[in-house]
Amino acid sequence: MYHVCWDVETNGILLAGARPEDESLAAKDSELRPVFHEELDLLGFERWDYAPSAAPLLWAIGRDYYHRGQHVAVAKGGSFYEKPTIEYVVEDLRLEPIDVQEMSRRNAALLDGLAQRAIEFVRREYEQRRDAVDVVSVAFSGGKDSVAVLDLVQRALPPDVFVVVFGDTTMELSATYEVVEAAKRHWPQLSFLTARSHLPAIETWKLFGPPSRFQRWCCSVHKSAPSLLLLRERTGSPTFGSLVYEGVRASESLGRSTYDAVASGVKHTSQTNARPLLGWSASEVYLYVLGRGLPLHSGYRTGLTRV
Repeated sequence: MYHVCWDVETNGILLAGARPEDESLAAKDSELRPVFHEELDLLGFERWDYAPSAAPLLWAIGRDYYHRGQHVAVAKGGSFYEKPTIEYVVEDLRLEPIDVQEMSRRNAALLDGLAQRAIEFVRREYEQRRDAVDVVSVAFSGGKDSVAVLDLVQRALPPDVFVVVFGDTTMELSATYEVVEAAKRHWPQLSFLTARSHLPAIETWKLFGPPSRFQRWCCSVHKSAPSLLLLRERTGSPTFGSLVYEGVRASESLGRSTYDAVASGVKHTSQTNARPLLGWSASEVYLYVLGRGLPLHSGYRTGLTRV
């Protein structure tokens, strides 16, 4: 994970091996996210001048908004039924789309190094386990991390040695199904499979109650178990071994900060989970996805940090 600096010229960000001496150029958080016009429209940024654009317009850390490295606004309050209040640090602001191409060019050396190390990790884990496993897969949720992992794996391995498994909980946002279809179009050479419980979510809610932080049954019932059954059916073996590449990152949460890059027997005794992005920040993932023109879940465009 690199330090992140503001690039005032492009309104982008720059990865750096060391923290800049000029503290005004240092972004205070590596979990930066790009902000698109859909989010500004939704929240009501009426005092700024901007036009719809495919490219992002500025950056956010939490609910604080930054333009060319300057803190320009913060969203406060709000609820399910009420918009938040926008407190402007800079009242009159004209937003131009971030020059993604130039930002990508300026980050190419460090980002390519990150990508190559991840690709070598994917290849190494595959070569070490190829004779011991029956199936290799990429866990695909439609989020930015799973998109980045899928792209790295398909750069590292031939398309006929792994499958892509989308775990459909039947509680997905409509945009999630859209990005799955976009991924199929982007990588037509790959084999996409959908794992789904025989019970729709509306039925499991009746059995277990709504999923929550404390009622954490959803992933096991609607993702892990259906994916396991799907791969078991595909291999035709009840005792099959599998290698699963997933987009877990340590900086996502305190719990995930303790994860290892490779873990065996976590979700199933014969399953090994490999995590090429474990040491990446959100900033690095966004730079990779935007720079390579990969499918991006439209939920991020409206301000969601997780999809």
